[in-house]
Amino acid sequence: MEEVLEAVILGGGTNEDIEYAIMDNILIDRDEMEVQPAFYLNHLEVLKNFRFHQEDLPRLRNVLLIPAVVVTDAGDRCDGFKALLILLKRLSYPVRL
Repeated sequence: MEEVLEAVILGGGTNEDIEYAIMDNILIDRDEMEVQPAFYLNHLEVLKNFRFHQEDLPRLRNVLLIPAVVVTDAGDRCDGFKALLILLKRLSYPVRL
């Protein structure tokens, strides 16, 4: 926490930036941010629903820089891998072969 706050202050952050850094540390309990175990997905189901091969999904998550835990504007938390699957499902929805 101190490093982030120091970086915001020395970086010329506004009062709003400083408040955000403090609130981020208070509201996010880092102990609860452990990644949940992966769930089973059938290879054909993955290809059909997400249009990627199952072995490519972790690499795609790393390339897109999706964090381990995604927190929405509404405050909902989701595992980064599940967030990637939600994104891919939404992007593949309108057009089906």
